[in-house]
This record gives sequence, structure tokens and C-alpha cells, in this order.
Amino acid sequence: TAPRPWLGLGWAAMDLGRNAESLRAFKKAVDLSPDVGEAHFGLAEAYRFTGDKVSAVAEYQEFLRLDPASRDAEVAKRAIESLKE
Repeated sequence: TAPRPWLGLGWAAMDLGRNAESLRAFKKAVDLSPDVGEAHFGLAEAYRFTGDKVSAVAEYQEFLRLDPASRDAEVAKRAIESLKE
């Protein structure tokens, strides 16, 4: 019921290039805790790596709404800019 294990699984899967598995894990983390910014950031990254630009931008924006002071905020802003080009 906690998002943390799913986040770990998502990042590990992403590191191994298992994008579909990463996407599933981050979606589960968001489903369990939609108010956790890191879950949306991970989901955005997974969408970006699978080529779903529209979903990636939406998740980056949700991440920024939830956690605007995060150390990853600038990364998310730059990703949004590049995905909208």
C-alpha cells in the first residue's frame, strides 16, 4: 500500500532499460499515492523514455504542482521545454 517500493522498482527497471516495467511501477506508485511528487516525476520520465510526450509533459507539470521546490524541478522544466519543441 506504500509507494516507496514501487518507486524503487520503477527506477531500477528504468536503469535496466525495461521501460514498460518502469511505466507500470510508476503508475502503481501514483495510484497508491497521487500526492507524492516523486511518483509523478518517475512516471514522467518513464513516459518520456517510451516516447509518449503528451503524457510526459502532463506528469512533469503535476510533479511541479506538487513539489515546485524539488531539486528535480529544473530538470522537469527543461524536459517540458524540450518535449514541447
